[in-house]
Amino acid sequence: MSESILQHAAVARVRAELKSHGITGEVTALSDSARTALEAAAG
Repeated sequence: MSESILQHAAVARVRAELKSHGITGEVTALSDSARTALEAAAG
């Protein structure tokens, strides 16, 4: 599932925006929902 989500055009736009601002990192798809940033970081 996460592989197909990471191929969406919206994800490509986010990656391009991050890169244009000099922000490095990677977009990660969580296997479950997260209600807070803390939950997302732990996931």
